[in-house]
Amino acid sequence: MLALAAACLLAAACSPKGDQAADMGSAPAIELERVLSIGADDDADGVLFGSIIGLVAVAGDGTIFVGDRQDPKIYVFAPDGQLVATVGSEGEGPGEFTRLSAIHVGASDTLYAFDVRQNRITAFEPTSFEFAYDVTVAEDSAGNSPLAFTGVLDSGFVVAYDETYDETVVQGNGFGSERFMYARFVARSGAAREKPLARLPSTEWLGILSGNTLSFSRRPFSGDPIFRMGPGGTLYSGSTRGRNIAISDGSGAQRATITHAIEAVPVRQHELDEILEGRSPDMANRLRRADHYRTRPFYSTFRVDDTGRLWIRPTPADPDAEAARWLILNAESRIAGQAELPSDVYLQVVSRDKAYAVDRTDGVSLAIYEIRN
Repeated sequence: MLALAAACLLAAACSPKGDQAADMGSAPAIELERVLSIGADDDADGVLFGSIIGLVAVAGDGTIFVGDRQDPKIYVFAPDGQLVATVGSEGEGPGEFTRLSAIHVGASDTLYAFDVRQNRITAFEPTSFEFAYDVTVAEDSAGNSPLAFTGVLDSGFVVAYDETYDETVVQGNGFGSERFMYARFVARSGAAREKPLARLPSTEWLGILSGNTLSFSRRPFSGDPIFRMGPGGTLYSGSTRGRNIAISDGSGAQRATITHAIEAVPVRQHELDEILEGRSPDMANRLRRADHYRTRPFYSTFRVDDTGRLWIRPTPADPDAEAARWLILNAESRIAGQAELPSDVYLQVVSRDKAYAVDRTDGVSLAIYEIRN
């Protein structure tokens, strides 16, 4: 069943519901009013963020956690934006990070952080934020390393594993056979369950072997696999080149499928030229000769709010547009609303009546919005 669901995620024949096209034009506007910024140049706490996309989490009491890849630590803010504490530092010891890549809040507001270089999930106490324990996440049965920390379940974690390349990618100097990314349940011992919770096609790469030098470049306009946790331990999985986003439970059983009606945006020649710009002549020539998609992915990302609705960001027809649209879909695939944000603002958490987003318009800051229907 999982294989069939994954195939449907990419199949063009998986058509959306007929009444969705009308919903797209008549969906009510949802206003997002910016009420707070953290990490701006005039921040009284002197906090300056580096790379924080994918590193925002919010506890049940409204406490805000923001991790930073460039200076590996986690900032803790009160709901009003006041800096409360910092958690962790650079290093390889307990409670330290070498490559902080994801943070999540679990039961009792325990903070969890994942270091992708050390394959380690670290738990911190919910009130003191002191180091509690850590778990080294094992390779899966195929020898693949953990790539992304997706979320926390009552009895363990959800971790994504990406299949490694086999020799055919390099020997053929082209795109290899289809690879998959798997979302797996990982026990608190660090062991990964054999049967995946979900799987999606991986991002496609071109492998080139020139002498003893091996280089990779992403296939132009290929899709990305996305796994997100929803309320009640549900798992949402979808490819940005797919029509469907599957919802499964903690055992991997599929509960529902959300289908969108976003139109594909054709690729323009100058967009391909921009991707090839700056590549080595050999890589640019091979990429130009290689087959590439004629349309861009349907969307760039999606988030799941605390009611289980999808907030999905369609690929804009104009890549230079100053504003980006976000569509809100419910579990029945109906468009529940639409919102607009500046194009350099990316939603990270949508919880209760607030939305938390990374703003890269001028530097990097965390923007907090009140949601007004």
